[in-house]
Amino acid sequence: MTTSSHRLPETLSNLLFIGMTGCGKSTMGKALAGSLVKPWVDTDHLLEESEEKELKDLLKELGPEGFKAMEGRVLLGIDLEGHVISTGGSLVYSHGTMEHFRRSSFVIFLNTPLEDLEPRLGNLEARGTVRQPGQSLASLWEERLPLYHKYADLVIDTSGLNEADLLETLKVKLRS
Repeated sequence: MTTSSHRLPETLSNLLFIGMTGCGKSTMGKALAGSLVKPWVDTDHLLEESEEKELKDLLKELGPEGFKAMEGRVLLGIDLEGHVISTGGSLVYSHGTMEHFRRSSFVIFLNTPLEDLEPRLGNLEARGTVRQPGQSLASLWEERLPLYHKYADLVIDTSGLNEADLLETLKVKLRS
């Protein structure tokens, strides 16, 4: 676990989760929002509402690069205060959008080892995971890991933690 010394959660309005597909961003975002009595939003849901299509259909229609461009365009128009925000795993590809969110958000990276992700994910195409054609989960994980670390104010290693333990770890780390 690492925390930046100059970006503290109490000085920023939102808590924003980043991490790989299947790491628990939506589950933990919703649970933490309930615990803190804050509104929760999932950016994947915002994209689906904005474009009136499911993520997997958008990805199929637009391709990886087009999807990332659409994601950045739509989410740059989102200004939230006092929310817990769960993001799609590909958001970190958009530097401009990440900087937009970082102006008001304390960024939490749920760092989940590849060996924990593999059994959770199944078919990446069915999930609407943004990746190059034929790209393996391992390759995608290696590609994104430095980006998640780049934007994170807090890194939580999820290894061996169930949902209840992870929620408690988050609450403790956000208070310290």
